[in-house]
Amino acid sequence: MNASYEKNGRFNSNTRIFEACFTEAAPRENHLQKLLSRISALPLARVLRVAGTALSLIGFVGVIGAIEKGTVSLLSGLCIGALLIGVEYLCLRGRRA
Repeated sequence: MNASYEKNGRFNSNTRIFEACFTEAAPRENHLQKLLSRISALPLARVLRVAGTALSLIGFVGVIGAIEKGTVSLLSGLCIGALLIGVEYLCLRGRRA
């Protein structure tokens, strides 16, 4: 049993080494590019833009309420508000041709 295994093992080993050296590697898929192409598809992009706009408006009202209540300082509230306005701008800007 051992002699048969060693004999077949040598033959198969050589075959696999040559196949590995002389075959072409499969092209790699770019998963990030696929993800970006799906996100930029029209229906999904529209849904993300609407959701981003709605959430930033709700967050802005929440930040104003937190500033009035005193749980958030004025400076940090203004910074968060500026960030939310930036998100809103990105969601509401027009498409460039």
